[in-house]
Amino acid sequence: MEYPAGFARDKEIGGFVVGFPDVPASPPKRGRRMIRVPALSEAKFKLYSALHAEGMKKIDLARRLQCSPKPKFLG
Repeated sequence: MEYPAGFARDKEIGGFVVGFPDVPASPPKRGRRMIRVPALSEAKFKLYSALHAEGMKKIDLARRLQCSPKPKFLG
């Protein structure tokens, strides 16, 4: 899947910073570049879009899944 992306030059690292200003995805504006995202990112974007469409927050999803909204770290 492809998403609209914004590119900004970072002089400190000598590269570019890529941002996704239109998540959830919307039709790209004229002149906007599109990039292919990894499957995991696509899944996260789709989950975010579904939550957004339902008016839900991450805490609501955690409650429905009966799990803690904060990850438990080992160690």
